[in-house]
This record gives sequence, structure tokens and C-alpha cells, in this order.
Amino acid sequence: MSKLGEVRDRAGVVISSAPDNQSDPSVTFDGTNFVVAWTDERNISSRDVYGSRVTTAGSVLDPAGIPIATGAGEQFQPAISSDETSSLVVWTHLGATPASDIRAARVGPSGSVLDVGGFAISTAADAQSSPAVAFDGRNWLVIWVDRRSGNSDDIYGARVTPSATVLDPTGRAVSAAARNQTAPAVAFDGTNSLVVWSDRRPGTTFDIYGARVDQDGQVLDAGRDRRLHGDRQPDVPCGRLRRHPVPRCVA
Repeated sequence: MSKLGEVRDRAGVVISSAPDNQSDPSVTFDGTNFVVAWTDERNISSRDVYGSRVTTAGSVLDPAGIPIATGAGEQFQPAISSDETSSLVVWTHLGATPASDIRAARVGPSGSVLDVGGFAISTAADAQSSPAVAFDGRNWLVIWVDRRSGNSDDIYGARVTPSATVLDPTGRAVSAAARNQTAPAVAFDGTNSLVVWSDRRPGTTFDIYGARVDQDGQVLDAGRDRRLHGDRQPDVPCGRLRRHPVPRCVA
């Protein structure tokens, strides 16, 4: 789409037509090309994360896909952000245990995976899922849904340097309010990052809350995160994470 809102590729551009399902796409721009990441089920026994570069003219540079995360277990729900030197892909990893973790790998401008096998962002107790990521001018800020409390979903985050060092290996709580906080997203404004999420603290419905995080990882609205909108979405029974993760659920 152009800056004027004109759709340039009205018929669409096929980025991946591999066997079985491809879903959950995420995209960033690395200064030269777009980099797309998605959940890929071409290996029928599990889900993996694949990617491809797309030029500004709409040419797909990696039509067979780049295998970003294809290890043991399942990899899904990718998110991606670039520092214009490399792109960080983060995803939910479900291994031999029923609790999922957050892992990541960088993709270079040539399409090479710089962290083969990936590295851990969070392996805290119980499940971590649904990651989001943004670059804040110094580091990536990775945000996810975290169930380490054992009885509800919270929002946690960690900073990751351009050289793939996790600065907050135990994670930082962005919101640990009552009931469930789910479905996070994050963006950077040049000074701080705004983390937003669906929040069930009102009781039977979900509202939208947010909190700012600075470049040092400090939550600027700690304890006073802000209700941005009441979307009044109905409760959804929790699905099985392995095959049918749901962004908002009641345990």
C-alpha cells in the first residue's frame, strides 16, 4: 500500500504456498526489505516458524521460506521487529512439557538465521505465550503472556540487545493485576514503549489497558496502568495451548 493508501498489489502477493497450513503472519521492515514470519505446518507432525524477505516492489526473495525455528516440539505465534541491522523473531515454544516458553532468533539482511536453534527469552514456571516485540532504539522489548503465578495470566517483558543478550532473564512484570491479562502488543514512540493488552480485571468482560516502559525496562505506570477502552468482549473457555490457543480465556 502506498503512502496515499493506494493498494499496489490488488490480487495479492503469494508469500508462502507450502503444503498444509501457514498462519499467524507478522512483518517488519529491515531498512531494505520487508521480513515476514509465520507459523508453518508443512511438517505435518508439528508447527514451525518460517520467514521470507519481500522487496519494496513486492518480489518474494525466499519463495521456499526460511526455516527460522524447526526444532523439537512446536513453534508458533511468531512476532518480528527490526533494528535495521537484523530482525528479531520471537515465538511460543512448546516442548516435551505442557508448559510453553518464549524463544527467539535473529534474521540477518541476507535472510540467514543468526541464532540457529534460537535462544530462550523466558523459561519461567508454567506457561509463557503470545509474544510481541518492538525495537526501542537501543534494545528490543519483548512482551508476552505469563502464567508463572499459577492462577492467572499476567503481562511480562524483557529487553534483548542487538547482539542477542537477554538483559532481563527473569522477566519484568508489566501488569500482574487481578484476573487475566492477555493478547499484548507493543510499539515505541522514540522515547518510551507503550504496551497494551486485554484485561479482565473488571470481572466478566475484557477491557483494554496499557502501560509505558522506558528504555531501561522500567514500567512508568506501575500500579497505575491505564484503562484505554472497554471492549466488552464475552468470556471464552480456555482452549488447549497445543492446538487451539485462544487470546482471551477464562480458566
